[in-house]
Amino acid sequence: MDRRQFIKTAAMGSAAALVTWKFGGTLALAQLPDETSSIPPDRWQEIGLSRRYLIQKNEGIRSEAPCLAFDPEGTLWATWVEDEVDGEQLYAATFDGSGFGEAQRVSEGGNGHVAHSRVKGTQHGVVALWTERQAWGHWNIALRRLGNDSDPGPVRLDEPGIAWRPDIVELAGGALCVVYERRRPGMRYEIVARLLRDGAWGEAVVVSAAPEEDCCRPAVTLDAQGRPWIAWDQTDGIGGPHVWIAPLEGSSVGARVQVTRHPAENIAPALVHDGHRLWIAWQSNRRDEDEWDIPRWIHLRAYQDGEFLEPVGEMPGKDLTKRGTDQSFEFPRLYCGRDGRVVVTGRPSHNFCLQWYHGNRWSPLYRVPEDFWGGRGQFLEGAFDASGNFWVARRDFRVNTLHCITGMQGAAAEPRLTPAVRSAAVVRVPSNAIRNRPNWDALEGLEGIDEPLIPYYGDLHGHTWISDGVGDIDEYYRLRRDYYRDDFASLTDHDTFVGKSILPSEWEQIKEITQDWHADDRFVTLFGQEYTTGRPPAGIGHKCIYSTDPTIPLFDHTTVEANSSAKLNALVKKWNSLIFPHHTGWTGTDWDGADEEIQTLVEICSNHGRFEYQGNTPIPHRGGIRGGFVQDALARGLKFGLIGGSDSHGVIWHHRIAWKRDNNRTGLAVALAPRLTRDAIFEALRRRRTYATTGNKPLLDFRINGHLMGEEISVPAGPITLTANVIGDVELKWIEIVRNNELWYSYGGEGWQSRITVRDDEVPAGTSWYYLRVEFESGDMAWSSPIWVTRQA
Repeated sequence: MDRRQFIKTAAMGSAAALVTWKFGGTLALAQLPDETSSIPPDRWQEIGLSRRYLIQKNEGIRSEAPCLAFDPEGTLWATWVEDEVDGEQLYAATFDGSGFGEAQRVSEGGNGHVAHSRVKGTQHGVVALWTERQAWGHWNIALRRLGNDSDPGPVRLDEPGIAWRPDIVELAGGALCVVYERRRPGMRYEIVARLLRDGAWGEAVVVSAAPEEDCCRPAVTLDAQGRPWIAWDQTDGIGGPHVWIAPLEGSSVGARVQVTRHPAENIAPALVHDGHRLWIAWQSNRRDEDEWDIPRWIHLRAYQDGEFLEPVGEMPGKDLTKRGTDQSFEFPRLYCGRDGRVVVTGRPSHNFCLQWYHGNRWSPLYRVPEDFWGGRGQFLEGAFDASGNFWVARRDFRVNTLHCITGMQGAAAEPRLTPAVRSAAVVRVPSNAIRNRPNWDALEGLEGIDEPLIPYYGDLHGHTWISDGVGDIDEYYRLRRDYYRDDFASLTDHDTFVGKSILPSEWEQIKEITQDWHADDRFVTLFGQEYTTGRPPAGIGHKCIYSTDPTIPLFDHTTVEANSSAKLNALVKKWNSLIFPHHTGWTGTDWDGADEEIQTLVEICSNHGRFEYQGNTPIPHRGGIRGGFVQDALARGLKFGLIGGSDSHGVIWHHRIAWKRDNNRTGLAVALAPRLTRDAIFEALRRRRTYATTGNKPLLDFRINGHLMGEEISVPAGPITLTANVIGDVELKWIEIVRNNELWYSYGGEGWQSRITVRDDEVPAGTSWYYLRVEFESGDMAWSSPIWVTRQA
């Protein structure tokens, strides 16, 4: 079956449970039809890839998080999460070399939300580990030994608050050491370890806690003496999160050691011990010594006798300038082969990769098919069998898959390492950090508005690995708060798109972490999602939905409850939410279905370009659906304000689509509100008190007869007065006023600030709309929301 046939078959959901797909037997990777265009054949001469096996129980795309491990007898176990009628459940099955046995349900009870699943081989069998959301909203950890005839069922931890993202090792004597993130009421996330012995939980040992910031993403492994070593990332609130390690010595924690010191997003550590040294991998968006960039790459270090060591030479394939669909290398896992090689697996933006260090050299960076947009999970999980073959499991495009990779064993070789170069002291702020947002004066003297309004800047549109982006939820918000210094943000991953759905547990995690990052007067977050359908008439395009209610459900366009514009509008109203379409000239939208009560704004710009009118320049637009642009909708008589949104997927140039390298800064929404609170920002969005920028942070104050942008006013016959005050964070080039979609007035910018006052002595009869358009010397732009003027007879 060729790639096109495979994708078509998977899309139709015609595969039977636990069947296998075969690409013509065991093949060299260069022979796979879906890799020949992107992989130089000479890279794959010594490696073979087995047939593909499907790891899931039911047809369809609602299966995720495959993991694998070998038990002491050499039997391969796989676990995965499946979303069923009664909620998400964790399943397990054994693999006999040619196919899977019967799927066994591992999770029991809970509230139908299962996440963060792991499976680990131990001296006494295989242990499955996961978190489940309980009926009262808390997340707690559960585990279960697999293949045990005397299995008593899941063993659960009962922590007040949240306990999730666990990892596990087995100690001598059979006790299990579980490490996890914990957040108790009124506290930030901390790293905690507990022992489980004979079914009883020991006391919690706090590995690391930071009163004002978070400790996240723990990993654990055993050293040669059977002592647990724990890694985690810890935010300092200034220069970014750093990776730390520490041993667990009985019921106490040994000396904590900081692994990273340069400012960047140093997160998601992985650990493994080869019998002589501890290996640590993590991802970082570091560039050079003191800069915080966008592309992420995995870094590898060894820790031995109190010293950090590193492999010789750079990792081949590392490229922080890629513009295609294989950018970055993130979310590492680590494995040791019998011959001394250390294997790193990870995830680019739309694939999975692996690489190893053996002796004194790095292997090439191997890309694992399928090479296709979207549909991915988070990790490439692996395990070595007794013969030295490396087995990998992953959530690939639409399905969970298992492969065996051969040829990854050779003569034993000790790794050649050199002392790692480390900064002498922690650098607190990256040299290229955007340290302060502009502190513009409040807008005062507004007609009919008593309180001064302050411009607050935020990104309301972006994606993570949960749909078709990179990075995770924490990283998304941290970048916007700590690096870009935005005032508010919302994460809007796709409901169901390109072979992947947001599962119930993922939606609950998005909301939980969104709430964690919210703090009135510091950084406001809104609960968001992107409703993603096809172009009209088959669908209604792409629309982002926003709410202040943490109990709001996901509106999935593939469900009967939300599969039309009318149904969606009713749901949005029921939940007191707002809905804004975007890139309307590319994927289209249903202007006829617009409800001005809830569709108060339209996104005019993003990394997909500028959608003011067809053919607009200097910022181009993607696609070109006739009638799909902002001015087309205004000409219909629709009333809405304007915002920008990055639509960022966490990469540069948005896989060659964006018009700006930093696609986190291709669109911003500016809300004019009296204070920085969730309710005040949401009310500004509802009342159209907004303007749009392409990522910069200027002040725009546009009024007609003293009335603010976004308003509807009625005037007697005669002239009206239009005023504009524009202060740029870069120099101004043009200030223009558009009336009824025509350029009515233009003025050359004067440095950093320009004020204009003009009269319109010939206001057209009926209702007209006016908006301000600004172009900056940097190439950035900004647009005010329109003001609608109805001339009285």
